[in-house]
Amino acid sequence: MRKLGRNKPCPCGSGMKYKQCCMLKMAAALPANFCGLRQVEQLLAEAAAHLQSGQLATSESFYRQVIAIDPNQVAALIGLGQIAFQAGYYESAVQLLVAAADRSAEPTVAAVAALHLGQTYSALGRIEEAALTCSRAICLRPDCYEAHHLLGRLLQAQGRFGEAEQCYRAAVTYAPNHGAVHLDRGCLQALQGNYEAAVQSFLNVLTLQPDSSEGYNNLGNVYQTLGRLDEAHTCFQRAVALRPDFALRSEEHTSELQSRITIS
Repeated sequence: MRKLGRNKPCPCGSGMKYKQCCMLKMAAALPANFCGLRQVEQLLAEAAAHLQSGQLATSESFYRQVIAIDPNQVAALIGLGQIAFQAGYYESAVQLLVAAADRSAEPTVAAVAALHLGQTYSALGRIEEAALTCSRAICLRPDCYEAHHLLGRLLQAQGRFGEAEQCYRAAVTYAPNHGAVHLDRGCLQALQGNYEAAVQSFLNVLTLQPDSSEGYNNLGNVYQTLGRLDEAHTCFQRAVALRPDFALRSEEHTSELQSRITIS
């Protein structure tokens, strides 16, 4: 579509120039803060790009400019919460993310705020609150695999293995190509003695992430438990080649390491 020139006849048929007719009417119909809204969009885009690239200070400066224009801008509050979390200022992150969750009228955005809040509570060791906010994120957005995944880890840490497995299963359903979900699910399955299922989960990890030292190490542990020592030895060799700090007992061809899940 060709751009309508401001000095061209107005398409409404008034006989006046476009700039003297409908262009003026359209401008008058715009909200008073239209320029501010466009500026906010540009600032948010810049802030998000810098946050993604790890430039936290620069990203924060853009988000602060947004807050100066609109103190209730939810995306900016979430962004500042993420920055505070990454910088280790967890209490500040909680305040920002709670404010974002309270102000969001859009369920998808509120789910993002709840997910990040759950991650922050988890880092603070406030496991019950973390689980509750993850559950809220799932209610707001059932396909949020990150919330299912984190909730599974939290439940596993509490010894609620059956519920944790349900969460991992949901996470795999919504994100079948996310290797970390398969890894944590495999660790839980091995812990429950469901070794064949654990083997498949760790094989899924290695299909998705062929250079996963943790995948090889955990698979080796399960093969060792099943008495499949040659396969275990091969896995441990691959794990050590990828990550030399994995100890290898050469005389037994087994690994000293045990799989763990660190809540973060």
